[in-house]
Amino acid sequence: MIVAGLAAALCVGAVVAIGAGLGSGAFDPSGFLGAGMGAQPDPDLSTAYDVEQSETGGEANMDVEEDRADEGPADFGQLNDIAYTEGSDGLSAFSVVDGPADATLSGGSGAGEDDSRGEGNSVVGPVVDGSGPGGADGDEPGGEGGGEPGGEGDGPDGPGPDIPAVDPDPGPSKLPEGLVEGVTGDQLPAFPEEGVPAPSPGQEAPAPVFEVIAGMDITDAYGVERLYSGELLTDWKLLCSTCCYLTVDGVQYRLTEFGENFQVGSYPRVLGEEETLEVEFRVRLNAESPWIVQTVEFTVYPYKLYVQGWEAGSYLATYYPEEDEAVDLNGHRDALFPEEVILGSLFDAVPLEEYFEGWADAADGSPVISQYEPAAKGLSIVRPLPFRPVPAGYEVQYSWGSQDLVGAPEDATVLDIPQGIDAVSIYNFDEPLEFDEVIVPESVQKLDLYSSYGTSVRTAYRVDERNRAYFSRDGMLFDAWEGALIGIPTEKAVVDVPAGTPSVALPQQNNIAELRLNSEQPPELDLGALDGAVIVVPDEHYVNYLKAWGSDFQGNSLITASGDAPDVYVRDGALLREGEDGSVVLEQVLEEAAGTFVVPAGVNVVESGAVSDCPHLEALVMPSTVRVLEAGSLAGAPALERVLFQGAKPPAAAAGAFDAEGVTACVVPTAFEAYADAWAASLGGDVASALLEELDFELRDVDGFAVLAEPSSNLLVKAPAAVERFTGDEPAAEGLTAVNARAFADCARLQVVVLPETVASIGREAFAGCAALEAFYQRGAGQVAVGASAFDGCEALRFAAFEAASASFDEPDSLPLVFPGFARQGAQGYPEFEFDLDSLSFDLAEQGRGMVLYAERAPGAAVEGWSLVKATSTASGIVTLREGTASIGTGAFSGCAGVTSADFEAARDLRSIGDAAFFGAGLAGAVIVPGSVDYLGYGAFTACTALKSVHIEGSQLVDLGASAFSDCTALESVIFGPACALETIGGEAFSGTAVERIELPDSVIVLDFSAFSGCSRLAVLELPAGIEEIRSDAFNGCASLEAVTFSGEEPPQLVMYSWNTPFTFGSGLPDGFRIVLEGEAQQDDYIEVWKYPLVGRDPGSDVLEPEEDLAGTNAVRALLGLPPLAAPPEPS
Repeated sequence: MIVAGLAAALCVGAVVAIGAGLGSGAFDPSGFLGAGMGAQPDPDLSTAYDVEQSETGGEANMDVEEDRADEGPADFGQLNDIAYTEGSDGLSAFSVVDGPADATLSGGSGAGEDDSRGEGNSVVGPVVDGSGPGGADGDEPGGEGGGEPGGEGDGPDGPGPDIPAVDPDPGPSKLPEGLVEGVTGDQLPAFPEEGVPAPSPGQEAPAPVFEVIAGMDITDAYGVERLYSGELLTDWKLLCSTCCYLTVDGVQYRLTEFGENFQVGSYPRVLGEEETLEVEFRVRLNAESPWIVQTVEFTVYPYKLYVQGWEAGSYLATYYPEEDEAVDLNGHRDALFPEEVILGSLFDAVPLEEYFEGWADAADGSPVISQYEPAAKGLSIVRPLPFRPVPAGYEVQYSWGSQDLVGAPEDATVLDIPQGIDAVSIYNFDEPLEFDEVIVPESVQKLDLYSSYGTSVRTAYRVDERNRAYFSRDGMLFDAWEGALIGIPTEKAVVDVPAGTPSVALPQQNNIAELRLNSEQPPELDLGALDGAVIVVPDEHYVNYLKAWGSDFQGNSLITASGDAPDVYVRDGALLREGEDGSVVLEQVLEEAAGTFVVPAGVNVVESGAVSDCPHLEALVMPSTVRVLEAGSLAGAPALERVLFQGAKPPAAAAGAFDAEGVTACVVPTAFEAYADAWAASLGGDVASALLEELDFELRDVDGFAVLAEPSSNLLVKAPAAVERFTGDEPAAEGLTAVNARAFADCARLQVVVLPETVASIGREAFAGCAALEAFYQRGAGQVAVGASAFDGCEALRFAAFEAASASFDEPDSLPLVFPGFARQGAQGYPEFEFDLDSLSFDLAEQGRGMVLYAERAPGAAVEGWSLVKATSTASGIVTLREGTASIGTGAFSGCAGVTSADFEAARDLRSIGDAAFFGAGLAGAVIVPGSVDYLGYGAFTACTALKSVHIEGSQLVDLGASAFSDCTALESVIFGPACALETIGGEAFSGTAVERIELPDSVIVLDFSAFSGCSRLAVLELPAGIEEIRSDAFNGCASLEAVTFSGEEPPQLVMYSWNTPFTFGSGLPDGFRIVLEGEAQQDDYIEVWKYPLVGRDPGSDVLEPEEDLAGTNAVRALLGLPPLAAPPEPS
């Protein structure tokens, strides 16, 4: 296959492809040879084996002895006597000097004007003897005066400055695979050393294509080298840094070595800090053909890094990092661990007795950080440090390429995390987690200390300054990525938070008496975590803190750094101050105001710009106390349409007070004439006439709810902050048509909302910040409009059901990422990813102290009929399903601690109990799963810690879901009905239960992974004769299980996690654990089948080596209580 131009088609890197001809592509070798010498006396390059070249002021001779081809790399100290060697990593006799000979030879005098030798940047070319101005004479490499290499004065021959005697990076031992070969899989022929024959007389000359590929990302995969600063260059290295191809008459050749017909031009011996290097490559078909020349521009990388393995010279990876680019060395750590650790860690964390500490500089042995940046340009090599024993009392695990610290000594006062640990995940659910200090090394990228009883670091966090994930300041812990303050010592009384800190995590228990905040805007923090603290903020930003926090500092006080008492304060969403005459001045409505905003009672003056920061403000309700509207006071709010004045006496309105297009001033009929007269005088009759509108409205207080009543609408403006339920039966709900923007915002106790069918509009952020809201139900089959971010921050929401046949959502993307929406089938306008649209109707019912949502599932749904979809977490008592209920939804009663039992007797149509349906519920006593159930989901009853007994009729149930009863720690009895058809016991189905005996139905054929893991009281188990599969760790941690009995003629398959990971019945089994064979089970049959998985092999496809056969056989024999064999049995 010919792929000329392949790299060009990939559009990356440096690719030069030139076709031969008589034009500019033809190359005159004598001209190239004499470049910079001022003359071309011999145009025949064939004389390169005995060349005499001359130039003004000196002569040059180059003698090449062909029999020296095996001498190896050139000696840089003897450049007068150098030979071309095929495939060598030394210099080529065809490399050409770029510039005067006297200024380029190592060891010459430093007297030349253009001497660059002191920079270590001499140019490699043909070997030249001769003399020039200040140059060398005869065969003396040192030149007149016996100068030091690259400088003046006496000195020995040898390498010049920056040119090592031994190349530390000699390049690959063989030419890397080429791009074309790698991409196509074709093996291209090498271009013949003697070239290709010239065409016969009268025959048309071929038109070859010469292609040189260098510096492409894709070529890295095929081992093609790159150039780097400080590299000692040779012909061989340049060849290994390119892919050179020549296509002639339809045949594509790989150019694999320099010779008579393929040559490289001049280049510096040692690369400096230049960013690019241009080198000419040239090829010809034969000695009579013209040369084709290409100039290739190489990128010169500042660094090259080898990541070494355990053996010197054996490298795991090569990198060419850019400036300020770090290399993650730990990405290669898997190659250093034993294979069994790596494979095991893919499925479960592997405990370590020794841990990997990190890496070191191979040159001096000094430790380096895992996010490594070379210290100096050029070549760097890092090597692994030896493994170290895990310190006493510490627990380290390896999981998915990460060394995790998961335990520390119980009496440790200082948590000194070993260098090399990637993550700290220490959890304590039995008692507080307390340390005086936590010392964090460079390697840690995750620090997680948690106790359900509180975590306390008393005095200080100390972080290695090289750590890229964390840093410490004044004993406090910061997240280096975002700058967040995430750890404050509990004994710290004064906390000074640096400016720019976006958030502050306050410990559950703290002694903070003074919190100093220095940012322009307040960081995110929980004021409720402080107790009587003084919060000190910059004087010039005090107002910003007021705007963000309002007037409720939750028992703390807010002061300025200077101690001055500002005259501003926040009340009811507005920034106010006391005027010199004692009046209350409205400086600004806070930016969060949206929809209709009620100006606080008692305001007398509305200042200029009072609403200018309110992009979503649509209407203002002014109290009767307002006396003055300053110029521009009602301007700058782009959405403002109405200002409703409650007062009978018009306020004095300055010219420009309503300097906003389309704003209407609404006044009650009895005051209209007074407003018209007053404002005609101050604003002009035309302005007043256009501005004023007569409107019969009233702002009412209905049991703490603010309701704006108009002739054709009732708007719920604001709910009381302490409201817990809004069921639609309240007096405030009568005739309600709309819920205002932010009407229920930040009502922290609100749990249930039921909107009456008269409501057609839900405003922007209506329920934003209602962190306890679990149930939302909209009645009415008409239309409903939902504003942007209406449910923002409703993290506890368990269902939001809409009866409306048509809905519109302003900014539907503002709905929470996981939104539990339900709407009727065929309803329009509901975002399909956030809403379940498979229901015909809904019903809301009481369940003890909570609520449950029923949905009538449409034909075609997974389970048709009525479904108990969801309950609030406050649901309690006995769950009695209504007649006709066919399913219980996913997570329906999850976390419902008050639900004490479930009575399914009336639910004769119950077919499905969904995933996590009763996860963590308070079920106690017994549960009977009726025979009609054909799906018992994943984790359906997980962590029901008071559940003691389960009866599964199971006549329609085939698979028992994974973790169905896991962590039901009090579960002692599991009974299957006589007609049970169950076939699969899911993974961890009974994990962590208290069962002592269990009689599985005869229909069971599969025990999934860890099915009975952690059943510490399970003593005996008889498996059905028809069992077909048992998967690894089925009995993991069954500390009391003495025996498992098999009676089937066909041995069941033992299923491993993966090939080469031996099957195990589980760890933590008693020493005397045995497999008992009864009935038709034959010992030899079981040994023959089981010996394969017990050594990690597949009985269906693998052939055991003799030692594997013996190991597997003896492993089965040990389980059967038989003595081991000394040699494998003869095959039957």
